Amino acid sequence: RDSINAEYGYIDDVREHILLGEQQFGLFEGVDWADLEKLYPQEFRFMKKMSTFKARFWARPPLGESRFDVCQRVHQAFGSFHRDATAHNIYDLVIVSHGITLRAFVMMWLHLHAEWFEAEPNPENCSIRLIEDCSDKGYIYNGKPYERASSDCAIII
Repeated sequence: RDSINAEYGYIDDVREHILLGEQQFGLFEGVDWADLEKLYPQEFRFMKKMSTFKARFWARPPLGESRFDVCQRVHQAFGSFHRDATAHNIYDLVIVSHGITLRAFVMMWLHLHAEWFEAEPNPENCSIRLIEDCSDKGYIYNGKPYERASSDCAIII
């Protein structure tokens, strides 16, 4: 968190917002995709069915969050941003988070639909997306692919 400011001096204030955390996958957290069907057969079939019928945005992994839940949680942070902007004359924000959370932020900030969310891929690591004057200017830096050892795969539903 301090590396950008230490190197470039662009950041005046750094805050962590608990509502901008990664999606919680509940029982599926950290389980290899290949093992899910064996460990949680009913839950796996449900999630697969939701995905097949284009409803994974609404599907909640057992003891976890749906993408809809993440959007609601992210939207709750907007009040803090607006209050801080007014109280401290803040004009620019830099949001650093995980792919699903960032997509949720863009969707809710720009009043987009769930269909947009599902069609929009997760950004590569370190990607920079510019939103200016309530308009999505797209990625101004496309980041770099994340390489993970095959035994260290996390689930993305």
